[in-house]
Formats: sequence, C-alpha cells, structure tokens
Amino acid sequence: MIAALLVAAPAQAQDEAAAVARASERGRAMYAYDRAAWLGTDDMLAKLREPEKKVAGYIVEGPVAEPRLIFFDRAATPQAVYRARFAGSKLVEGKVLDGGDDRTINPETQRMIAALAIARKAIEASGDARPCEAKPFNTIVLPPASPGAAIPVYFLTPQVTNDRIPFGGHFQIDVAPDGAAEPIRRFANSCITMPIDTKGAALFITHLRDSVPTEVHVFTSLAIRKPVLVGTMKPKPRVWTVAGDRIGAPRDLKQ
Repeated sequence: MIAALLVAAPAQAQDEAAAVARASERGRAMYAYDRAAWLGTDDMLAKLREPEKKVAGYIVEGPVAEPRLIFFDRAATPQAVYRARFAGSKLVEGKVLDGGDDRTINPETQRMIAALAIARKAIEASGDARPCEAKPFNTIVLPPASPGAAIPVYFLTPQVTNDRIPFGGHFQIDVAPDGAAEPIRRFANSCITMPIDTKGAALFITHLRDSVPTEVHVFTSLAIRKPVLVGTMKPKPRVWTVAGDRIGAPRDLKQ
C-alpha cells in the first residue's frame, strides 16, 4: 500500500502540472481572442451597413500575440465579410470586404466555424446549459492543439456590468475531427456572480469541479486585472493564486 501511494503521488503531481499549464495557455488565448472579438465588433458595426443581413457570425484565429478576426456570411461554405488584424490588444486594421477582395476562408478556419455551429446545436439541445445573464453567450473557438485533435469551443456568460463578474454559466464543448460534439464541460455547479471590489487586492472563489484552477479562472483574472484566489477541495483543501495567466503553487488550507 505504501509503495502504491509513493507511485501515485508523483503521477498526480505530473497530471496537475499538465492541467495547470493547459489552463494557463488556454486562458491566455481565450482572453486575447475575446478582446479581439470585442474591439473588432465595434469597428465592424461602425463600417458595415445592415450587418444583420450580411453576417452569420465571427471567428478569431491566429497567434495570441497577433489574432485575426473574421466576420463571415451565411453561405454554405462561409466567406469573409470583414477582417481585422491585431497586435496584442490593439486594432491594426479592420476592413469590410468588397468584390475586389479575397473573401475565401482557409480550410483550418472553416473547421473552426463548423465546430462552432456543431457545438452551438449541442448546447441548445442540452436544455439546461444556459448563460447566467439575460444575454447571449460570448463564444470563443480555439484552434486544435494538433491537426488531428478536437477543437475546443467555449460558451461564456458575458460580463454585463463593470462592477460584477460571472464565474458561473461557462461551458466548453470539444468537437472531434469527425464532427461529433463531445460531452459538455461545466465550469461551475451553479450561477455565481461576484462583485469586483475596486479597493480589494483579489477575489476568492471556491471551485469544486476540478483539483486545479481552470482556464476560466485565468480568463477572469486577465479580464478584471486582479488576482483570483481559487480554493479547491480535491484531493485536499488548497488555495491557488491565479494572477493573469500565471497560476502559482497551491497552499494547503488548515481544516
């Protein structure tokens, strides 16, 4: 029994380290993509007449440091209506495309657009995966980790006021290369919205679904520009500090 525990402890530590690294990387990408969508939407709406008749949706692609936003049409094989380029969080160029522009979308991005549609149908069919505000989900599609990997699609409850941030109502659906939607991942058991204290140094949230902080905690810390202290209960009570895209080592909590 003792030998088995000695073997299990390093394996658990390795699994947690991998999960923390993945959460940090994904949370950073989610924030960059979400900010590009927000800034680009404002620019698109200022330049495109009657967007509701021309636009079916949007997708963000490319590296975290230089994301690219595409609003696409309702064609069976979607074409770009608007493109924007970013350097970090700065809009470098945003353009409504016309007949003289190349409106084609590369196959990799077409896969991401298709994955978004598949995941949206799956979350709508679930019946109980709903946002925690009376607003539509914000969506983020991340590229697959490798050519044969699934595409992660996130549905996030939007932040509707500057003084409160939602921790509940966030979901993920991976879409496999064959187009199958995998089970919905829930990041919280219920709707949780927390006030943002402008004078406070950090927010504290208890997380019961995982043994380590998730990409949603990283995304939230980046969004509010404050650390988030995450209390986890598995395999024992611990608290983690999520500061931007950095997740510190946990501290044991006294029982």
